[in-house]
Amino acid sequence: MNGGFTLFECLVVLAIVGIGIALGLPALQLHRDRWAVTQAREASAALLARARVDALGSGVSTVTIQSGGGQIERRLGSTFRERVDLGDRYGVSLDISGRDTLATVEFNALGLGRMAARTLRFGRGAASASLVISAYGRVSRR
Repeated sequence: MNGGFTLFECLVVLAIVGIGIALGLPALQLHRDRWAVTQAREASAALLARARVDALGSGVSTVTIQSGGGQIERRLGSTFRERVDLGDRYGVSLDISGRDTLATVEFNALGLGRMAARTLRFGRGAASASLVISAYGRVSRR
């Protein structure tokens, strides 16, 4: 007697594995979307924190946020320092509260920001996250 499997048994096992993978893919995609949105939000918060530290050491630092593709740029005075493209890096979209497509935060030598309070909404697929920037440049994650 041979100790192998029949073709039918192998096909049944492959069908069961295929059904399991098909059922798990939507949950995996949602997890990947949540991860990307969280990483984009944290990258944005870190860039704002670096801008504040720059301002404390050197005077004036500016962060410009553009909605849609989600470009965030940091400048020290008039010198370009850093740009993060959230759409390319994480595949997320960025919306700014209100009707604005562009928001600017300017930090002074005391590390205080100057702008109207804004909420940044990051989205990808069914996942979303928010970052609230107060009028003084403080950041709150939602």
